[in-house]
Amino acid sequence: MIEFTLSINFILKSYKMKNKKLLYLIINSQLHTIGGAFLSVFGLIFILKEYNYSVVSVVEFYLMYFFLYLVLLPFFGKIFNTLGTKKTIIIGKIFLIFSYFSYIIFNPSNLWTVILTLATGAIGSGLYWVPYNTELALLSDKKNIGKQMGYIYVIGVIVGIIIPSISGILLSNFGFNVLYICTAICYSISIIFLSKIEYSKEHFDLSYIGVYKEMFSKKFRKDYFIYFLQGIEYTISSIIWPLLIFFIFKGNYKNIGFSMSTIFLFSLILSFLFGKLSDQIKKEKLIKFGSFLYSFGWIIKMIFNYGPLFFLASAYHDLSRIMMQLPIDSYFCEKASSNEHFADEYTLTKETAMMFGRIVGFIILLILIICFNIDIKYTLLVGAFIYLVIGIVVNKKETIVK
Repeated sequence: MIEFTLSINFILKSYKMKNKKLLYLIINSQLHTIGGAFLSVFGLIFILKEYNYSVVSVVEFYLMYFFLYLVLLPFFGKIFNTLGTKKTIIIGKIFLIFSYFSYIIFNPSNLWTVILTLATGAIGSGLYWVPYNTELALLSDKKNIGKQMGYIYVIGVIVGIIIPSISGILLSNFGFNVLYICTAICYSISIIFLSKIEYSKEHFDLSYIGVYKEMFSKKFRKDYFIYFLQGIEYTISSIIWPLLIFFIFKGNYKNIGFSMSTIFLFSLILSFLFGKLSDQIKKEKLIKFGSFLYSFGWIIKMIFNYGPLFFLASAYHDLSRIMMQLPIDSYFCEKASSNEHFADEYTLTKETAMMFGRIVGFIILLILIICFNIDIKYTLLVGAFIYLVIGIVVNKKETIVK
């Protein structure tokens, strides 16, 4: 117990976290990251396998998921008001736990299991992520947000080095169910830390229609446009690229896990380094430069997707992602925390913009794959184009970064 207290005080001092509420929130975050890392690419492979290796069916599945998420999202603000932040975020985590258990009985031929998986996942994500991101923004030290975000990234990368290899071995020997159980256990433990936090008292003031009006308001319109673009790119980075990894390694789960661990290893030092840089260099420069490098990275990964070049291309891409994403995440925390009484509205509207982007991204993918019969490898160019646009938009006057 003494060692645990000393470690808490050390972290609080080292990363200038002014209270234990932030630390408990971050411990929850890391347990969430560990749980998610057990699945990472493998959760997507499970859906691919269940739909007889049909990429179109996988895209359609996630399109339905995020459409349901988008429809429900503005309602969650009113739930925050009724239940309060603490109950909302814990109930959201419980729904996420149930969603992972639902994959154990998932059967594409049984409509009710599909609905159960989609509904519990969408409800859980909405109830958990919006209050979590709001609290993270409000509790963060404004002068050291970049360093704190870098710390979160570093722990996430360490987890990414270890867990995927373990997952690949577990999957090869015991099947997918054990991965879902491991994720559910990590999420369950995280609830202990969520229950220890005394949350801020936010009141969500936007109506259902008001959320969409806010998304196009002049004050934050360009912010939300950036988030919308990131939503489109998500379909490439989180859906198409993992599918390509599966095909590159011909379904060998151990090799997939090892490759993911190796890629994360290259990112370890970079995360913390750029966390510090984002507090010292104008975020506009980091985001602009990083977005162009990240865009070029998609082209490199499209070309060099074999042998040692695969790992080099992935390492380069992670470097540019960290350079670009850390200042964007830091900016979000700064913007939300500087508008304290509007923090939850800003967070939920940001989430809505990203969901819109994801839906548009999935529709683009379906058009490219079904109508034009394009090899999914070439859809990586969509990710490259999106971040070129982000780099241009960030350079405009009165955009996301001040």
